[in-house]
Amino acid sequence: MQWVELSLSCNSEQVEAISAILGKYGQGGALIEEWPSQQNADKHFTVKIYLPLSRAYPAILAEIETQVSQAGYTHRPLERILQQDEWFDSLKKNFKVMEIGQSFVIKPTWISTPLNYPGRHIIEVDPGAAFGTGLHPTTRLCISSLEKHLIPGTAVLDLGTGTGILAIAAAKLGAAKVVALDIDKVAVRTASFNIKNNQVDDKVEVKKGTLSRAFQSKNRAVFNLVIANITSRAISDFSDALMEVLKPEGVLIVSGIHPEGLDEVLIRLAISNLKLMSIEIEQDWHAVIACKETLPEK
Repeated sequence: MQWVELSLSCNSEQVEAISAILGKYGQGGALIEEWPSQQNADKHFTVKIYLPLSRAYPAILAEIETQVSQAGYTHRPLERILQQDEWFDSLKKNFKVMEIGQSFVIKPTWISTPLNYPGRHIIEVDPGAAFGTGLHPTTRLCISSLEKHLIPGTAVLDLGTGTGILAIAAAKLGAAKVVALDIDKVAVRTASFNIKNNQVDDKVEVKKGTLSRAFQSKNRAVFNLVIANITSRAISDFSDALMEVLKPEGVLIVSGIHPEGLDEVLIRLAISNLKLMSIEIEQDWHAVIACKETLPEK
């Protein structure tokens, strides 16, 4: 997976609005660099975010450009494709030890200082080139939802596993079996490393793939909980397949949903006989929690 650095230069009056817009989309939020002005006392800023160069990227860029324009900013964001070492250096600036939810501490692998967080599970993450460090609101929403809805001893599917962070969290919360799927070979490799490094490889199986017909046929009504931190479009496209692999009354947690895609997701899940339980929100990002309805016999 490649990454894109998006940046906008602005003055002190614009920086708050620009960083709020860009920060909703970037991996780890927005990075603000401050520059002294050569001509006057006013300071200038560069606001940067980092996005995976995926199929969803053009639509996300269009959303950003629309919102920036509506905020009165006339320039388009500058795009720069990052090489792997550049992405890693930029990530190190933002990725620090953080507490998530009630149960977890996320720690990058390059931090060697001993941690003292009694009562919390520590998840070590090496992002490699995959998505999912815990910095993004959608990841935090998913982990908080896992804490509420995962029943120990049950089977979990993590669709679009990225770094494997959600699969690791599920295992540490007591899942008996976790299947982690991703279509990207880099993500599969990264997730496999992180899962082994966190000593949950006896519970978590990483596979390259998606919800194909063959996977659905083999895993019909197998999972007590399915979690998918992907995109609104993918959630809508997979709604029937997600229902197929869930056990009756199983719980579905989906995120990666921006307000513009929420209604479509809710409609598609309802059509697939997935009953809405709740909607969680952080920084304009949504997680939808639903369950598989048990239909009355005819």
